[in-house]
Amino acid sequence: MRANALARSEQTSFPFTTTEAVHAAHRWFADAKPSMTLAAWRDHLLALHLAGVRATDPRECTARTNVWNQAFCTGVAQAISGAHHG
Repeated sequence: MRANALARSEQTSFPFTTTEAVHAAHRWFADAKPSMTLAAWRDHLLALHLAGVRATDPRECTARTNVWNQAFCTGVAQAISGAHHG
């Protein structure tokens, strides 16, 4: 339960990271013939995101990576279930 509370806390600390990760997952599913595996896509866009927000502190990078991975999973679940319309 503590891990879930921490995850929610991190997500509220990095809302842009959360939003971008969900959108990244949706974009992978929108491509008829993805050129990367889902995991490679996730990691590639995470690296671009971290560079874009200039996250250089190791603790911030770890926190943003955790938020990204959780939100990306949410985006994948939405895409598979059809909960995302757009």
